[in-house]
Amino acid sequence: MFINLCTSVDNENGDTFVLKNEIFKELKPGLSSFVNDISKAAEQINNLLKIADQEVSRFKHRSTPLVLRATAGLRLLSETKQKLLLEGV
Repeated sequence: MFINLCTSVDNENGDTFVLKNEIFKELKPGLSSFVNDISKAAEQINNLLKIADQEVSRFKHRSTPLVLRATAGLRLLSETKQKLLLEGV
């Protein structure tokens, strides 16, 4: 999981956000490991959210975008399994 800490700006380039800091946190195993146990996948995502909670000010929680990006392992699953896993979490 990457945590990108950005500040909101309007500049001449039309950019809305400028990257201030990037924090990388990784938990193993990846989501694809939980294809047969969706509750464990949700638990793993909750563990990542706890890390993000510590890194992002509580005042910024509602305005902080969250993005779940697929890992190589997830892309190797069949489309049906990918969909079931992602919809389950």
